[in-house]
Amino acid sequence: DGGSGISLNDSPTLSLGENSRLRIDRFVYEPQANKLGFGMEVMQGTLSYLSGKIGAIAPEQVSVATPSMTIGIRGTKFLLKVKPVQ
Repeated sequence: DGGSGISLNDSPTLSLGENSRLRIDRFVYEPQANKLGFGMEVMQGTLSYLSGKIGAIAPEQVSVATPSMTIGIRGTKFLLKVKPVQ
C-alpha cells in the first residue's frame, strides 16, 4: 500500500499509485533562455498529472509515452492507467 509524489521546478503535480513505474526522459526548464521540455514514460500503474508552467507556456513540449502509445498534452490534468506488458 503506497504511492509517490514527484515535484519539479516548474510546479507540476505527479502522483503515482502503488506498483507504478515511471521514467522521466526529458526535463528542461530554463524559461529565460526559452528552453522548455518535459517527456516521460509510464510503464505500468496509475498516474495523476496536473501540468506545471511548461504545460502552460509551451504545451507542445510536453509528452507522455506508454508501452502502446505516445500522447502530446494540451490540457492541464489527466489520469492514466497502464497495465503491465505480459
